[in-house]
Amino acid sequence: MSMIADEALCELSEDSDLFSCLGVNPYSDKYPARHSMHTAMLAMSIGTKLQFDRQTLKELAIGCLIHDAGMLKINEEAYSTPIVLDRIKFLEITKHPVLVFDMMKDMQSIPSRSAFIAYQIHERCDGSGYPRGSKSPQIHFLSKIAAVADSYIGLVSTRPHRPGMLPYRAIEKLLQGVNLGLYDAIAVRALLKTISLFPIGSYVELTDARQGKVLRSNGDGYNTPIVEVWQPGQLFGESEIVDLKENDNLKVAKPIAKLDSEKEFELDGDHWELK
Repeated sequence: MSMIADEALCELSEDSDLFSCLGVNPYSDKYPARHSMHTAMLAMSIGTKLQFDRQTLKELAIGCLIHDAGMLKINEEAYSTPIVLDRIKFLEITKHPVLVFDMMKDMQSIPSRSAFIAYQIHERCDGSGYPRGSKSPQIHFLSKIAAVADSYIGLVSTRPHRPGMLPYRAIEKLLQGVNLGLYDAIAVRALLKTISLFPIGSYVELTDARQGKVLRSNGDGYNTPIVEVWQPGQLFGESEIVDLKENDNLKVAKPIAKLDSEKEFELDGDHWELK
């Protein structure tokens, strides 16, 4: 785990936006391993916005990487069923933070803060989480960051019983969670600084009807990311890079699931041809 965290720190230092983009765009249904990796990447990206030192980032990453290890001791049917969990199966799943804490607490290779993060990642500031129903003062701040990263990745990921949310909708849900007292406001604000209201890799339509893909976040400009845009139905035409923070005449009109194309094309040799 320590080696994986060190490699991730190197990648993060090379290009934080690219690292964040890889973290917030889950492409595999290999749960829980892939989910834990994406959670760790996003949590580290958030941590850099909060200016955490290298050791803290490393321990945060390790805590996220191991947080679902206890799921391996739970019947797979409890989390792979294509229907919404009933209370009995949900209660079975809530055992996994205790299981992972018991597994890791005596392992000298796992920092104590990392084990604690894994134990508390599913707690919520209002006391509605698990396994102990701890409230905000009892939850470590690193665990609050991990909780935000874990929740976001969970919302945008496809699960057996539901499709993944649009990134914008997932951000909306986390902001609602802050208002309801579920999540720490500082952690969610740092998430917004990391990936913006329209996360890197997601698609948007601008107020001039052009559509585009978000390339970079813009710090405190949560709703003004840097976007590569095309005219509707001209995805193979010339694109333009637009920094919405520097352009007062353009705004994001709405998030979209994918870019529209009026015609379908296929590559024939070196040329694009109509199908």
